[in-house]
Amino acid sequence: MTTPDPLVKTLTAAQIAAFERCAAEVLGRPDDPTIHTDEDLAREAGIAGPPIASGMVTVAFLNEYLEARFGPAWHESGHLSVAFVAPTRAGETVTVDATETGRRTTDDGEVVSLDVWCANEHGQRATVGSADVRLPGGSS
Repeated sequence: MTTPDPLVKTLTAAQIAAFERCAAEVLGRPDDPTIHTDEDLAREAGIAGPPIASGMVTVAFLNEYLEARFGPAWHESGHLSVAFVAPTRAGETVTVDATETGRRTTDDGEVVSLDVWCANEHGQRATVGSADVRLPGGSS
């Protein structure tokens, strides 16, 4: 399996709003305005500027990247741990990438470990973390 190019996404306010509507439906909560969808609420909370995506938007981007890199193995055995260290705003171009940090062989296959991140067009990382995935049969 080859290492894919970084995943590049340009985030819009409409995408942020759509994600929040979907999250509200899945979680069974009202689709009320939040700091992610309402600039006045955000400003009242001390957040100025373009809308900020919830951290789960970048987690979705990371999952898309890792699925492209590892295929079904990612969904079957992947583990992702992240920290949100800076906001991701509407209008930003987000680059999702990873660096392999290690491999180990287990009875069930090879486990690949990675450092993962989402960064804006200025190179500032907004979401950082680690991922592990077991590759059956030791294929890479």
